[in-house]
Amino acid sequence: KLRKPAAAMLSVLLRPSFLDLKGGGGGKPLAPGPTERLPAEPTEPAEPAEPAEPTAAAPTKARKGGAAEPELVRDRDDAKPKDVRVYFGTNRQLVEQVPDPQPFLYGLPFLLLAAVAAIYWRLRQRKPDAPPRSRLATSLIVLSMSGVSIWSVFAWNDALRAQTSQHVGTHFGPRRNQEGKIYYGYCDVSIPPTHSVGKVEEPLLGPDDEDSHVVLKRTERLEDEAFYQSVRKVLDGLPRDRRDCFVFVHGYNSTFEQAARRTAQIHYDLKFPGAPLFYSWPSRGALRHYPSDRNEIQYSYRYVKQFLLELSEKLDADRIHIIAHSMGTDAVGRAIAELGDRGRVFDQIVLAAPDIDADVFREQIAPAMAAHSQRTTLYCSNTDWALVASNTFNDGWRAGDSSGGIMVVQGADTVDASGIDTALLGHSYYGDCLPLLNDVQMLFEKNLSPAERELEPVKLSGPSAYWIFKHLFGPEKTDTNTSP
Repeated sequence: KLRKPAAAMLSVLLRPSFLDLKGGGGGKPLAPGPTERLPAEPTEPAEPAEPAEPTAAAPTKARKGGAAEPELVRDRDDAKPKDVRVYFGTNRQLVEQVPDPQPFLYGLPFLLLAAVAAIYWRLRQRKPDAPPRSRLATSLIVLSMSGVSIWSVFAWNDALRAQTSQHVGTHFGPRRNQEGKIYYGYCDVSIPPTHSVGKVEEPLLGPDDEDSHVVLKRTERLEDEAFYQSVRKVLDGLPRDRRDCFVFVHGYNSTFEQAARRTAQIHYDLKFPGAPLFYSWPSRGALRHYPSDRNEIQYSYRYVKQFLLELSEKLDADRIHIIAHSMGTDAVGRAIAELGDRGRVFDQIVLAAPDIDADVFREQIAPAMAAHSQRTTLYCSNTDWALVASNTFNDGWRAGDSSGGIMVVQGADTVDASGIDTALLGHSYYGDCLPLLNDVQMLFEKNLSPAERELEPVKLSGPSAYWIFKHLFGPEKTDTNTSP
């Protein structure tokens, strides 16, 4: 099973076009030096064509309960990939020089071969009548070397993508900057001609390809005033009363590059006419760093608050929407809870699979969001593995996890999105988030109540209710498995 990855690695390394692709190697400075000046105004990207209407393919897999899993694919467009410009704020560290990936490119194949050889040798040496201690040693060696093999393949793939990356401009790392400041700027992201709705296409093995993948092409920093002037220029080109923008705040296990590509995908799939922005807090971008990410939220939420307030004060936008996912909802919740008596600052606040303590959300965050927004919508799920793990780690029920009950609170509309991708957005568990995207689109465009959207109520005791997507569930109208 490991022969094909090893052969693929060696074939790419020995290909003449690859050896000449980057010419040499070595890290190179990517951030502006101390004598360079940031651009005062970004050049306008090519005007993206209107995305084609998605067409539904035939259902290929039945979901539990009889609902199908359609995959919506854009009509084939022989034109070039569409460019999307998204604007950002971040308190991540600025990377002055990217490490040279070539040592990994040429060293990891030998590590993989050594691990495979160790597995082969140990399996050849085992005997049917070997004592238990010897069989245990064989199992441990095979398991550990298999882990090394799998890691080397993924690490080599990361090095290959870094070596062949089309991205130019500024890079941001996984840690917070020590200056205690927010960096501003924009990213140019290309969407492939055959983009599937709700997905951020990327290669399983090999380099990015603009014709098949969502690719981050450029990241440029701007000074504060140039940043706001650039976003205002986008808003000024829109009809009056439609000068809107949305801000995406990513969740746990996300890099800056992933957040930029996800924001472009949301903007493109929602056909959002306004300005797309995102805030990237310093998530480590790795599954094993959940405690570190949780710690960063406690530090970085004040920068999220600063960014959101500056947008509301300096953009002169008609409406500012917020989309927050997973752990990013905690940062947004803490920020909004400290806004005081500023009144309604935001239009729609969308919380997708919020990784927030349920009692904290009910008592502290939900009332603040209701006071500072036109409408707050919470999408929960009972099949979100990240929230199940969070329940265990934090030893407490999370607001977005409906496996132990539905979070229903005054001032927020709760939608049970079990069975579809509550990430919009993020972990892509099911690849079918079109109902969620359509629901968010109706919120942004018309501020429709749940009863006016493609939702069905589930009545609780008293006047309370939560909502489900009509096409995913049957006619059940009552439920007692809810939060107090």
